[in-house]
Amino acid sequence: MSVEGLWSYEALSNTPEIASGVMVLVAGQVLGGNSENYFAGSYTVMNNRLAAAVKLAGHTGDHRTVLGKLDSLRLQIAGEVQDHSMELAGYMVDEPEKKILIRCERRVSLADR
Repeated sequence: MSVEGLWSYEALSNTPEIASGVMVLVAGQVLGGNSENYFAGSYTVMNNRLAAAVKLAGHTGDHRTVLGKLDSLRLQIAGEVQDHSMELAGYMVDEPEKKILIRCERRVSLADR
């Protein structure tokens, strides 16, 4: 199953913050962001399971993330891919006790272009 395309996401953690935005998955790269942060990284898919490593950095505002106010952070995330959705769980690399849950919905498949 190909995950390539445009996805919307909602990210949650154990803080009151909620983040939402969009991301593009193509050729092993993930790129995306929202009104305060952007991220870039790489991903693999094996047996309908996506694993990704991303670096997030702030571009405007006070750099709020669902893991706190940070100028940048690195995440490891993974989860099962469905036809039109995926739920990814992960953690902040430098502080593994900080967990994140990301719910994603496919908006455009590259196969549909």
